[in-house]
Amino acid sequence: MSDVGVGVTSSPDDWELNADHVLLVAEITSPSTRDRDLTVKVKGYAHSNVPVYLLVDPHDADGSTTVYSHPDGKGLYRDEHRAMFGEKLTLPEPLDLSLDTALFPKK
Repeated sequence: MSDVGVGVTSSPDDWELNADHVLLVAEITSPSTRDRDLTVKVKGYAHSNVPVYLLVDPHDADGSTTVYSHPDGKGLYRDEHRAMFGEKLTLPEPLDLSLDTALFPKK
């Protein structure tokens, strides 16, 4: 289960989301979940072809955000871009938007 999920549904009343309709999942690390968020979940989401995995990590030095994209369906993401808190980060297609991390809280 992810902390945040973004997807498309055929109905605004449909709260269940088919894996094929997921556009992005996001995780915010905590001391108890950090290792899993950085390893198991990256591989699992890439294996499931989730187009974009956003990892917000306030426990990485002064905080960082990493966006993984272009999954290979075998457990790897082809692209990975990391920005420290305070920097902007671009979320690729299918979202194609800029994320300003300046207000992300540090640990």
